[in-house]
Amino acid sequence: MINIALIGSSGRMGLEITKIIAAKPEYYKLFAGIAKGDDISKIKGADVVIDFSTPSSTIKTINACLQYKIPLVIGATGFSDLEKDFISEASKNIAILFSANMSLSVNLLFKLTAIAADKLSNFETEIFEAHHRYKKDAPSGTALKLGEIIAESRNLDFKTHAKFTRYGVNEQRNPKDIGFSVVRGGDIVGKHDVMFIDNGETLTLTSEINNRGSFANGALIACAFLSIQKPGLYNMFDVLDI
Repeated sequence: MINIALIGSSGRMGLEITKIIAAKPEYYKLFAGIAKGDDISKIKGADVVIDFSTPSSTIKTINACLQYKIPLVIGATGFSDLEKDFISEASKNIAILFSANMSLSVNLLFKLTAIAADKLSNFETEIFEAHHRYKKDAPSGTALKLGEIIAESRNLDFKTHAKFTRYGVNEQRNPKDIGFSVVRGGDIVGKHDVMFIDNGETLTLTSEINNRGSFANGALIACAFLSIQKPGLYNMFDVLDI
């Protein structure tokens, strides 16, 4: 049994994770549920910490995990480059699993996107994503990750070729650019399309999540993996061994 401390326990993802933990008492135990304003020291003694809060809150969690030497699964998104560097540095002392998306199927989408970007290297690429009205970061961390994968597969600088808006731009499309489209509304849990487009043909890779159980289940599988790892920076590819 894995003793789990959950940061953001009162949020949408926190409640979903709590529900799955309760349904699988032979595998998991909620050691501590920590909502906004709670004492972070309650994580002391846990086997693994899960954090689905915000970047600023997650940084505080990392410092506490470093203090108590506890592995950490990070499911929050919207981190700055500086914050990502801090996560990487912290992983030299504790095991950290950091993923833009905890869904097993979405992580397979990441892998398939890398293959398609490489094999269809001359195809133009567009990324579409849709989420519920409450999601604050746009594009989503998952969409940005997909763009970064395409850029890396093609040896491109992501920041140069990522195009987040075309409003007011009166010029022909650069074939190397990676376009992003964003929808926010209703209760959409998460949808991502990656399009590879050439004259006369289009390949579209699609992931659609219909409930948060997918993310919660993936996060708990990640906990089981991380609980036995040495210090280092891991992702869901390591969990899936792909």
